[in-house]
Amino acid sequence: MQSDRFVLITKRLMLRPLSLEDAPDLADLGSDPEVVKTLVHDWSTSEKRIEVAKYWIGGGQSWDEQGYGIWGCFDVQGLFGEKGRLIGICAAAEELPEVGCGPEIYYAFCREVWGRGVGTETVRAVVDYLFRGAGAEAVEALIFAELNAASVKLVEKLGMRLVGHYPIVDYLDEAETHGTICYELWRVENSSLDIARDNLAAAAFKIGQFVAEGAEPQGAMEAALLEAATVSGLVERVGKKAVGEVINDCLSAGISAKGFAHYRVVKADYVVLKGAVP
Repeated sequence: MQSDRFVLITKRLMLRPLSLEDAPDLADLGSDPEVVKTLVHDWSTSEKRIEVAKYWIGGGQSWDEQGYGIWGCFDVQGLFGEKGRLIGICAAAEELPEVGCGPEIYYAFCREVWGRGVGTETVRAVVDYLFRGAGAEAVEALIFAELNAASVKLVEKLGMRLVGHYPIVDYLDEAETHGTICYELWRVENSSLDIARDNLAAAAFKIGQFVAEGAEPQGAMEAALLEAATVSGLVERVGKKAVGEVINDCLSAGISAKGFAHYRVVKADYVVLKGAVP
């Protein structure tokens, strides 16, 4: 049984773990192709939508053990239509194998609430929970940038910073490739200095892999890492010089390291990254 400790209340919304009783509402949310165009599953028929909804709700991770899962976003005040209606979802999944350094978040909202701050309000609450309630040290998001520019704006508004670009295969059609960008947010303000430095070092090393492949210019990535460390408050806590040394050392190590296939950009029509999409 799901605990009430996973219920999140915001100014306008209630977020709670979905149960199988919510499957028809989730399937209805998925009936709009624009809403689910970046959620990799087949939502094309009512039967398939119900199947996907039940799989997502019932086949997820244990909330009691890990604190990750799928929240329904409910309009409890009737501000966006029918009172109590499911208007979106936000989920947190286990970190991506060999690539991730924290849970991956993904989300979708009905068109009626687009541009009205619902996505930002929801995702901010979930990210805050992941840091304060689930003890995550980092959170990341993978975005099909060419399909969902609004998602880029949302995560950047929350303080997430870009850590890499790469192509990725859409699992529904292996002939179709979408440019995907990965954003990360590090838990620095409330974490120990050792953990904060470790997060920065890990990010710099990974970014060095992209620089080595020619996907990103080194100077721009150094500047982006310094900006992220400044925004997060790490520069203020340990000094710009110390942060610069971590960035330079770990970025250089990432550039010189060999054999990290899961960070390599394959200059071809496609690249397969198993498990990179929920």
